[in-house]
Amino acid sequence: MATLHGAYGFYRIGTTPFGPLVGVGISTFDGNGSSTGRQTIRRNGVTTSDLFTTPAGPGIYEVDPNCAARFLNPDGSVFGHAVVVDGGKEIFFLSLADTNTIYGVMKKISTED
Repeated sequence: MATLHGAYGFYRIGTTPFGPLVGVGISTFDGNGSSTGRQTIRRNGVTTSDLFTTPAGPGIYEVDPNCAARFLNPDGSVFGHAVVVDGGKEIFFLSLADTNTIYGVMKKISTED
């Protein structure tokens, strides 16, 4: 599968300059390179974003024919790499930020936009 379409539940975990980070959330991909996401994030034991109250943010992504994917900033720079697995049912991802060691897994929960 060389595209992403639908909603995915995810978790991410790792370390940042501010301490440990964990997050859970939902990302929705339109199949054409645009996405939205919302999540609860805890950094060093402090909640910094809330899945239920923080508005969804926009995202940009690309998926190659071999199912390798990139998550992009608005300026086109890459901030994350991913692999789409199991026919698009799951995504493994990691942050490329110099100061972070963050990785996670997304699982498809809906094909609806």
